[in-house]
Amino acid sequence: MEKVYSVTTKGQRTMVAIETVIDIIYVVEILLCFVKKTRAFREFSPIAYNYLSPFSGTFLFDFIGTVPGLVFAQSYQFYFFKLFRCLVHIGMLMQPLDMIMRIILQKKSKKRQNDLITFCDLIMGVIYISHLCGCIWIHLGGQYDCKLDSRLGWDEDTNLKENCVTSWIYANDFELKSNHTQYIFAFYWIFEVITTVGYGDYSGKTNQEYIFSIALEFIGLTFFSFLMGSINSIFNTTDSFEALIEEKLDSLDMWIKKIEKSNKPYHIQPTLYNDIRRYVEQAFLYDFNLVIEEF
Repeated sequence: MEKVYSVTTKGQRTMVAIETVIDIIYVVEILLCFVKKTRAFREFSPIAYNYLSPFSGTFLFDFIGTVPGLVFAQSYQFYFFKLFRCLVHIGMLMQPLDMIMRIILQKKSKKRQNDLITFCDLIMGVIYISHLCGCIWIHLGGQYDCKLDSRLGWDEDTNLKENCVTSWIYANDFELKSNHTQYIFAFYWIFEVITTVGYGDYSGKTNQEYIFSIALEFIGLTFFSFLMGSINSIFNTTDSFEALIEEKLDSLDMWIKKIEKSNKPYHIQPTLYNDIRRYVEQAFLYDFNLVIEEF
């Protein structure tokens, strides 16, 4: 019999209310994105065109991830669309952390701030991706139940469906445990794989789980590559010549912003800004004395 999702408990009703509030906030965000000014786009038409563009804007992902949840009253069948919105706006989760880190590290150099913030963002990003992968792992684990009667154990040969390969949840009797236990175990297993520890105590059983495990191992390799590079940047206290140039260019950005602020409502065109930055950068590269002088 097909499973039908229904909101019955108080906790489920609370989660539906929270999802509705989040969707309403995103609707307001979508409307604001049509009038949000940036350095490159300050008029309504180019702002709207840039936001609606499938190549540079996020309107399509915002719309798909928000509207179905409101129209169909947070139906469980449409929750998959919210994943598109999460992946596009994953950087927004890091913004509060970045602000706090910059306040704490305000006495550090610009390069050191960026290195530490990048490292923290990487760790938080891995935790968030592990959460998503854990949810996918639980979903895959609930696909194939080979028991004819859930009250009987696996020792009963007559209790198995013919030509059925059971998924990991039913193969390890996790269906008898709570959702919290399944989630904690899934989170543990995801970290075990992406950190390449691989105890081998549990593994996938179906083809879908095997394919997901392979993809997860590649994610783990990429994670460790970025992690090692970030740690090397943090503990390498020697400032390179490129880092000094970047710090001077940051001072150039602040100088241009001060000029724009003192000449409102006029602003420097993006092309002119890029030309100035490129000219100053080339000047630093050809005259090393400029780097050690005060900008």
